Amino acid sequence: MGLKMRYPLAVLFTFLLYNCSALTEASVQILPLVGPLADRESEVSGLAWDSDRLVLMPENPERFPHGEYGSLFYLTRSELEAAIIGEKEYELLPKTIPFDDSNLSGQIPGYEGFEAIAFIDDVVYMTIEAKTDSGMMGYLVKGEVESGLEMIHLDPTTLQKVRPQSDIRNMTYESLVLTGDGLMTFHEINGVGLNSKPEVVVYDFELSVESTLPLEHLEYRITDATDIDSDGKFWVINYYWPGDKTILPNIDPLAGRFGEGPSHLKSEAVERLVEFRVENSQVRITNHPPIQLEQIEEESRNWEGVVRLDNRGFLLITDKYPETIFAFVRISELDQ
Repeated sequence: MGLKMRYPLAVLFTFLLYNCSALTEASVQILPLVGPLADRESEVSGLAWDSDRLVLMPENPERFPHGEYGSLFYLTRSELEAAIIGEKEYELLPKTIPFDDSNLSGQIPGYEGFEAIAFIDDVVYMTIEAKTDSGMMGYLVKGEVESGLEMIHLDPTTLQKVRPQSDIRNMTYESLVLTGDGLMTFHEINGVGLNSKPEVVVYDFELSVESTLPLEHLEYRITDATDIDSDGKFWVINYYWPGDKTILPNIDPLAGRFGEGPSHLKSEAVERLVEFRVENSQVRITNHPPIQLEQIEEESRNWEGVVRLDNRGFLLITDKYPETIFAFVRISELDQ
């Protein structure tokens, strides 16, 4: 067992205390995605369920022309289940959804792409990232979903600015979580040294700010989140690419508390899922150990999208680094 250089000697005792045995890592089952989204340049940046259809959102839907519109994509639950069972070779070819962004991609100053997506009934909510001369800016917008995902139209009159909570380049809002009466937005950066007072901005379904909730510090990036369950719990992707020294913390409290798995002990990268809970008007990390994903050698995977698949596990997808990877992570302990 080795101690990563990101930990100072002051936390060595705590690290060793919790790392007497390595944390079990979750294996990653690669699913055979084909078609336009299989190209790493598609840069899928979000996943979301719309009933029994899984919507895959490219960061730049306009790169996939569908007549005068761009495109989102979807797969059915039955297709996904067949691919996961894997009794035969089953290629997943996402179907196209015409996507009318009302030219927001051409009108927002410094537009860089769509980052998060969520559905409720016939309404879609999305976040947008932009980079201007004065810094980063996030946006939140809603739109209409035509029956059967025949078309998605965004309503530009609903566009709201969501100001970043840090001044880190390319870091805005990549996660949306629907609640019973609104939705929560999560900034990517919530580490102790980079975001002194992280908070979740809560909107009603008309995109008026309802409140802000204190968020417990979490190092590295939050790149997507699952739906919330009946107990107020949800999971986020917590990721660190070793080249991103700007967000490298002095200590990682979760690693010190729960330990690290074999591949994480050998790598500077962090690829894990962390469970949060909304309770007493706060958003805090639960006592559930992080789910560390078994890493591949030499390359880290920039996981950008996650959804729950019932109680069986998670579906995840990367953007272009190191390539488009669509995967299933089976977590039997979720039933406990």
